[in-house]
Amino acid sequence: MKRIDNEEGSTDRDKEMGFVITEKETTSYFGQSILPEKLEEIYGDVTDELIEENEIDGIVDYFFCKNCESRLANLESEYSKIFQKKITDEENYTSFSDGFIAFVFWSSVIWRLSLQPESDFKLKPKEENRLQRILSKYLKDKIGDIKPDNNDSDLKNIGYKLLRAANYSIENYTFLHSIPFYRTPYSILIDELILFFYFKESHLKGMIQDFYGSEKLKSKAIFNKPFDEEKTLKISDQDLKDVIDRMILKGAEVRYEYLNSLLDQLHQKLGGKGQSMYPRLKQMVIKNLLENDEKLGKRDTIPNQIEIITNTIMDYHTKANKDG
Repeated sequence: MKRIDNEEGSTDRDKEMGFVITEKETTSYFGQSILPEKLEEIYGDVTDELIEENEIDGIVDYFFCKNCESRLANLESEYSKIFQKKITDEENYTSFSDGFIAFVFWSSVIWRLSLQPESDFKLKPKEENRLQRILSKYLKDKIGDIKPDNNDSDLKNIGYKLLRAANYSIENYTFLHSIPFYRTPYSILIDELILFFYFKESHLKGMIQDFYGSEKLKSKAIFNKPFDEEKTLKISDQDLKDVIDRMILKGAEVRYEYLNSLLDQLHQKLGGKGQSMYPRLKQMVIKNLLENDEKLGKRDTIPNQIEIITNTIMDYHTKANKDG
């Protein structure tokens, strides 16, 4: 997460600055060490209320036991070495020589994502339990002690594919995003990586779930099993940008559908004729929502939406009464 939402060049705690985009609104969060000048750029006036209401859902101190947190931190530190490693010319290159450590790392990532209360990413209970068993058995204080049991049934019929546009995040914004109902495989965009995690090898040949047009890329990637060295498919910056652009376009469509439905419901509650808001008024509302000049940190929040919708409707009816 620090590669996604930390200030450029920083990996320190409390240097986070990010946005959470949902169907209804776009909210934001920031670490305690973000400079006031940056906060003013994003939010305008920095009030006590803004500081008090700020909350980072992805960061919780001791969500797990202190010992577990320490082990997870060690695992993350070990795996993060891939970002300093020189990439070879192979299409599927060796990204981590100890494939079991890599497998345990990615198992911990999706397990923790599933457990977070605010996360839309949810594993099935039996899959969540399976990963919990794996982590309970293999997560150790010392990285060198993380060794697989070749006879462990939990390590059979499971694995993942990994795609990476190396260094894309140096000059581009990146995301943490998944599609909740994509489970065969679970598909997650994380920074400059795309992870496809399988709980059954049969899903490799199952129904295609095309994660924002990445299916052809996924088909070229090697399936990583717990006992093999980790292989990652090298993709271009443009490949990843295309995936992200499709994701953003889909997000815009979902937001528009939500606003369209919301305005129709509001129209009905206000006693308007018919089931839909008057087309001209709806167009005005959506135009004002899109073109409002509020600061980025407040622009697409529900309070700002309410203010814009209310003012637009009042102005519309005031003008209509004058013209009438």
